Amino acid sequence: MALHTTIDRYAFERGFKDMGRDYYSTAGYDYLYETLDELDAEFDVIAVCCDFTEYDDGEALLYDYGYLLDERGETFDDQEEKIEALVDELEYRTSITRLENGGYMLLVF
Repeated sequence: MALHTTIDRYAFERGFKDMGRDYYSTAGYDYLYETLDELDAEFDVIAVCCDFTEYDDGEALLYDYGYLLDERGETFDDQEEKIEALVDELEYRTSITRLENGGYMLLVF
């Protein structure tokens, strides 16, 4: 028999902080809590940290995943166009969500 405990949004964020894994913004915690709650997922701080990475902005995404665009050999007029193309490419490969604070939450692949 499995036991389940329901936690609220505050306890969810507190769980990360208590384990020394305060890696997300308020918008990031909101997104993760809502997403995992909808899935009725088990609360596992380590698993969440392994599966989800938050990026402050498109520049940070380009730093980690810009090589995906380089492989395609495309050229871009400006940085915003390049970021949009990268987000499109990442949407094709995994789950990426634009957060309320302008950052991105990426399901690591």
